[in-house]
Amino acid sequence: MKLFWLFPLLFFAGVQRHDFHTSLTEMRLNPKQKTIEVSIRVFTDDFEKALTKANTGQPVKLEAKDRHDALVDRYLKQHFTLTLANGQRRIHQYLGKEFEVDATWIYLEIPFHESLIGTKLQNDVFFDLFDDQTNLVNVIYPNDRKSFLFNQKNKVQQL
Repeated sequence: MKLFWLFPLLFFAGVQRHDFHTSLTEMRLNPKQKTIEVSIRVFTDDFEKALTKANTGQPVKLEAKDRHDALVDRYLKQHFTLTLANGQRRIHQYLGKEFEVDATWIYLEIPFHESLIGTKLQNDVFFDLFDDQTNLVNVIYPNDRKSFLFNQKNKVQQL
């Protein structure tokens, strides 16, 4: 009889559901290549919702060999942007994505020859879906590290 109650608990433990909405981004400056290497970790189910919305409601299911890279790239070009002090936007190059159990890693590269002084980062990924969305960004310089927290009130920050 005890096993009867254990089965539903084990079943629901495997359901991919989470009560918080957050992403984690690491931006690493590579002075030799003159690039910023970007890794963004998001919950896959949230990402599918955002891409479905961006895809005029057509359902998007992310898988290892899907055909959604152009949609992913377009979404990120709208919601994750780097702007220089002079107002010029740096366009990222989408490198790909890979999957964990309930998360997706997205990889970008941004050509960057200038100083970061005055550079602004916009990170409003999923803000159109969740009021409580927060996006943590760690910027790793050759000799330093800074963290930034993006939310509904703080969509753009100066690096």
